[in-house]
Amino acid sequence: MTTSRVLEVIDHDAENRRFNMTLPSDTAYVEYFQANGFVNLHHIYVPPRYRTLGIGQDLAREVLEYCAENNIKVLLSCPYLATFYQQHPYPHFKKIVKGVVSIKKK
Repeated sequence: MTTSRVLEVIDHDAENRRFNMTLPSDTAYVEYFQANGFVNLHHIYVPPRYRTLGIGQDLAREVLEYCAENNIKVLLSCPYLATFYQQHPYPHFKKIVKGVVSIKKK
């Protein structure tokens, strides 16, 4: 596994079911809920001023790395996270990602 430049600022906030990345004067995060023995990563948020800097990719990678290191089985229902996973099908991610859920908005 590789270490990214943001590894030290990822925080797992289990109480609020979020993975947080501290940014200067703001926070990016991935929200999840637990069901049937899985963690469903359903939403990623990156503040607008940081959206062209690769923060979303760094956060997606670090959340999946955290889950892989802790053997947490995940479902991906966030379109951004699902796309990231499909573009980066690393073997250690494949071991933990148990499904990509497509949710169509009306």
